Amino acid sequence: MTLSKEDVIEEIAKYIHGYLKEGTLSILPYSYDINPSIHSFTDLLKIHFLLLATTQHFAEELPQRLKRFKTTTVSNKERTHNSIRGRILWQDTLHERYRAGNDKTIYVTSEQNRSYDTDENLVLKELLSLLYELNEEDFIQGIIGKMKWGETWHLLSPIIKQAMFKNSYIQRVSTVKTTSKMRQRALKHRMPIYREAAMLLNNYYRLINGHYTSEELMSILYSTFLMTDNEDTLMELYWTIQLIKEKTTDPTFHLLTEGNTKVAEWTDQGKNYSLYHNSTGTRQLNFNIGIDELREVNHPILSQMYAAKNWAEEYSDKLFGTSYSRGIWNGRPDILIEVIDKKTGKLTDLVIGEVKNTQSITYAKEGLWELSEYLHYVRNANKEFIKNKITIKGVLCLGNIGVEPINTMELEVKTVSGIVR
Repeated sequence: MTLSKEDVIEEIAKYIHGYLKEGTLSILPYSYDINPSIHSFTDLLKIHFLLLATTQHFAEELPQRLKRFKTTTVSNKERTHNSIRGRILWQDTLHERYRAGNDKTIYVTSEQNRSYDTDENLVLKELLSLLYELNEEDFIQGIIGKMKWGETWHLLSPIIKQAMFKNSYIQRVSTVKTTSKMRQRALKHRMPIYREAAMLLNNYYRLINGHYTSEELMSILYSTFLMTDNEDTLMELYWTIQLIKEKTTDPTFHLLTEGNTKVAEWTDQGKNYSLYHNSTGTRQLNFNIGIDELREVNHPILSQMYAAKNWAEEYSDKLFGTSYSRGIWNGRPDILIEVIDKKTGKLTDLVIGEVKNTQSITYAKEGLWELSEYLHYVRNANKEFIKNKITIKGVLCLGNIGVEPINTMELEVKTVSGIVR
């Protein structure tokens, strides 16, 4: 059995609706079921809303369209003493004087004022405020601001900010939560800026409130699907999904962003399971051994390693102005499952996965060696080795390669060819 890149992406897409670390924007050519168990799914919808062609077109056209900003004239009637502001309404003035005992200092006037708070302007202002807030959110800004597929908003975000804080007309419009009736009236306006603003607001609220059909949501996810082009990462995610499918039928998936490596979590028999991709997990684990820890060890080889560290640091200071030191070992597993007891909060089990998408025996051996290091060198927060103190299992995931099947308490080998299950 061989897996094409398209096969791998299709499998991942069934569970992970966006790899937001280094993904490229593309149209998903597959049909798959929407997975509702995604943590912070609202955040994903916000990102998709910004990436929709209709949203971006609205922002692009904004500077030109704002030149035809619409206002209306409002008449304000006012009763005054000994002062006249605006046009005198004589009929109302004589009536008020009569009621006040023929007081000839009373005037009723009408003053014409320009009003900016029309329904359509309120809808426009709310949409601009929404787009500005979305672009300023730390979560979205941290993703779109760094990723190639978010480059469009590098240009569009200043346009929104300019309209919000530099346009004198927009600044005079109140910021309110519009009603559906107000948006409905704006939808019928002859000017595109108001019609599109109302349409976008309606679509946004419908999506965020969950009022969408599966077909509509699928269309959004298809048109703005995000996934990495890195084949090694794709295979890591593929095997991550296979492990989740083996271990649970009810996971909650997380968005994979720059600040989050947790793919999924679930609960089973009093234990919490958290699965991470390309991560060292929580603070309960330590995948690093510093060379300074050799200082107290009395062994010739280790003493020489420590002496080499000191020598390199000394000459690094002299030559480059800064010291340099590296540890004995550090690592970051491709796949990591932490199992925590719900009552005690303590780590009880650990699954560490190493992925080598290869048909080479030599490269597979390297993967096995790296996996062995993870299993034997991992420590707890107190820098105590935890092998033999908790249940730790290694999983070696390989490409289309023929090896003898192994599935022990310590090690399981999986291959794309399916020879080892």
